[in-house]
Amino acid sequence: LTLSTMKAVWTIGVLLQAVAAVDYSFTAILDAGEEQCFYEDVRRAKDTILDMEFQVVTGGNLDVDYTIKNPRGQYVDRGIRAKDGVFEKEDPLSGVWEFCLSNKFSTMTEKDVFFMLTVDYPFDHDESETDEDESMDYIEDSANKIHSHLLSITRVQSHLRAREARHRDTAHFINERVTTVSLIQTIVIAVVGVAQVFVIRYLFNSNGSKRPGSDL
Repeated sequence: LTLSTMKAVWTIGVLLQAVAAVDYSFTAILDAGEEQCFYEDVRRAKDTILDMEFQVVTGGNLDVDYTIKNPRGQYVDRGIRAKDGVFEKEDPLSGVWEFCLSNKFSTMTEKDVFFMLTVDYPFDHDESETDEDESMDYIEDSANKIHSHLLSITRVQSHLRAREARHRDTAHFINERVTTVSLIQTIVIAVVGVAQVFVIRYLFNSNGSKRPGSDL
């Protein structure tokens, strides 16, 4: 194999390692009185970063309760009636982490919650290869930067999509309220106008029906 071919193969391997990072997002639907928990098995490694974010998109006052437990069963973060939340942990404990979202305090309204979880594992280094060829270090550093930038872009896009969905739902709700109030006001004005016409006609008819000298 030529040196250029070896570099290409090694670069592909590094990029495949970047894809191995855990990064997913979805929208969870919490019915009234429901709690949902999500789990992630994290392997501990130096420079590993565990990142969780959620936003309540629709439903009620846009709030939920949440808890986060580490593999030892200890609460590391919790919140009550939160509209959104962000949790980041460097070098997290190895094992299964628990993330719970609760809508138990609500008796009628369901909530749509955007949930995103990212586990950014460090790259595996092969010291024997990087020591032999300095260009390998440059390729690895470049791939690492690309990987970090792509993760940042993904997180920002997901965050903006969730905020846009929340604002769109709020605008839709306000539009419905304004339309309903405007319709009620229009009906009231029409009813008052018709009532005024009948009252005025009644008054004129009553005055016209009186004969001259009828009071004598």
